[in-house]
Formats: sequence, C-alpha cells, structure tokens
Amino acid sequence: MMIVIPCLDQAIPEPWYILAISSTFAGNLFLLGSISNLIVVEKASNHDVVISFKEHARIGIPVTLLSLLVLVVWTWI
Repeated sequence: MMIVIPCLDQAIPEPWYILAISSTFAGNLFLLGSISNLIVVEKASNHDVVISFKEHARIGIPVTLLSLLVLVVWTWI
C-alpha cells in the first residue's frame, strides 16, 4: 500500500477509496493480507497463543463478507 501512495493523484479521491477498501479487505480476508496481521500472530506466539490460517479465516471471511455487504448498501444509497 505504501508503495502505491506516491503514484496516486491527491486531487482524485476514487483511487484512494479503492486503496483503502482493498487493503482493509485483504487484511480481513487473509492472514497474509496485512503486515499487521503477521505482527499480531508473531507477538501472540511469544505468549504461546497460536493463530492459524484456518482460525483467522473463521473470523476473517464473515467479517469481509459483512464489510462487502455494508459497502454495497452504502454505495447503492
């Protein structure tokens, strides 16, 4: 995401919205979709808490689908 920011025109808001939405969905949907997810998993493992891909997906997929639903309703209104 930080690599793309310098390429975006500040006067055009749509690409910024797309970047924000896609990075949020990537982090929610996939464990590897966000560096912050990896940091949390690593810190959790230091406290003997294991977060697997399956465990993340159990929460991440419904959250992503709900977020998509909210986005569709919001843009439709």
